[in-house]
Amino acid sequence: MMIKNELRKTYLSKRRALNSEQIADGSSRIVNSFERFCGFENQIIHCFISIQKNSEIDTSIFIAKALSSATCKMAVPVVIPDTNEFKSIEINKTTEYHTSAMGICEPVTGTILAPTEFTVVVVPLLVCDQNGQRIGYGGGYYDRFLAKTSTICKKVGISFFEPIENNWKTSPHDQPIDLLITPKQVTYFR
Repeated sequence: MMIKNELRKTYLSKRRALNSEQIADGSSRIVNSFERFCGFENQIIHCFISIQKNSEIDTSIFIAKALSSATCKMAVPVVIPDTNEFKSIEINKTTEYHTSAMGICEPVTGTILAPTEFTVVVVPLLVCDQNGQRIGYGGGYYDRFLAKTSTICKKVGISFFEPIENNWKTSPHDQPIDLLITPKQVTYFR
């Protein structure tokens, strides 16, 4: 049985091995699938801002599409210092950003949206299993946030990698995703 830290290292390494063309193409395919399966119209969406140096899925495409929709509200995380939590700040086309002490792009100001307001949360992850149990960076930020969302909220994981067999121990606080979008397919768990 592999432990989460081993899988985290393995999939971080696999993701860092992707070249810029693979990242751009995969990101575009993921956003197009999201648009087909979830849509941007009449949604209140929380989405992370990708960190390019970590070879993450480029969410700038996703955020731009959401902001171009007249009926979509979009919010992004702002880490609360000295905690493992974040608040979700609504953004628009004129939002100004800065780089936080953690090296994350965050809005300077904005309205805080409660976790219960979201219809969709786009969840970062490295890999997940066939039941939607995910492995992220290990800070638990999204587990705490997802636990506060409403039952109607879709928890959408996005990854470059397909689900794998679960060979790690899950914890009671782990929050599974409802569906996973990869460049190749959409997998529903709930």
